[in-house]
Amino acid sequence: MKKIVLVNFLVILILLLVIELFSIALVVSIRLKQLDDPTILQRYKNNIVEYIINCYKEKDNYKHYDILSEKLRPLVGSNYQKRPILLFGCSVTYGNLLNDDNNFSGILSKVAQRPVYNMAYDGWGPAHILKQLRENRTLFLVDNPDYIIYTYIKDHKKRLIFFQGWGFETQLYLRYLIDSNGELISIPRKYPFYWRFFTTKHLQHAIEKMKLKNERKIDELMFYLFEHSASVMKSRYPNAKLVMLLYNEGFCGNDKYIAPVKTENILTKDEQEKFWRMGFEIINMEELIGKSLCGEEYHARCPIYGDIDTCHPSSKMWEEFVPKLVEKLGM
Repeated sequence: MKKIVLVNFLVILILLLVIELFSIALVVSIRLKQLDDPTILQRYKNNIVEYIINCYKEKDNYKHYDILSEKLRPLVGSNYQKRPILLFGCSVTYGNLLNDDNNFSGILSKVAQRPVYNMAYDGWGPAHILKQLRENRTLFLVDNPDYIIYTYIKDHKKRLIFFQGWGFETQLYLRYLIDSNGELISIPRKYPFYWRFFTTKHLQHAIEKMKLKNERKIDELMFYLFEHSASVMKSRYPNAKLVMLLYNEGFCGNDKYIAPVKTENILTKDEQEKFWRMGFEIINMEELIGKSLCGEEYHARCPIYGDIDTCHPSSKMWEEFVPKLVEKLGM
């Protein structure tokens, strides 16, 4: 009997090992197929073992999804005397691959001649606005901001229900749910050991994608978060104007003749109406600037290797957009 149990255990163990190896091979092949440049491909091959090892380690880097001060860019232009501006959002607003002088907050501060608090960070979304408004001590010290700006991308909806960050990685999003009393409750982060395995990540990723496709309450949760956030903003900063920028995170390579994305392709008319009722002025960035922002020159490049980051804006985009924003809002 013991021998049968042992054999069955070994068979299951071997089967799991085979599945795990297959999952690793699948992830690696997906990653490599996404890369066309031979130099980038070679660099990635040289680091693929390190990448796999890191994915198995229990790292603390996921914690930044709900730490409120670490790695933020809280203030630029402190010498200016005008009323400050608050920025919320994700890595687009934070400025991945950009420094404090040429990201959104740095350029906005110079053009508007105002102090700018950049309260965004990589991977964040609507849940983090409320979290910060409730708990971030920096925001309690901000005196009478003139504008509060949130940069919205379509991916922010997905971030409300995905536990993990990007596919097959172990970073966790901050999550809220609406309880039976209609109250927002924060779900504590957890890092069970089995999330280290690619097999588990594949399964979890598939489940979350199904939930996203069929989730009926995601819109309700998103607007509930924004309503609570707007309520705090109006109570704490009664003189602030609320602005929502719509950014199209698409990438179109070198094609410069693509028309600006329509507002309805980012927010439906019903969604726009809900944000208007909260007090947000909605600005479609591409419509304001009068052209598509999906070309290569409007996307950041890695300073070391020079390859394009297809998800994040370049300083050129902010340099062209910010003056138009300042003019429109009368900053």
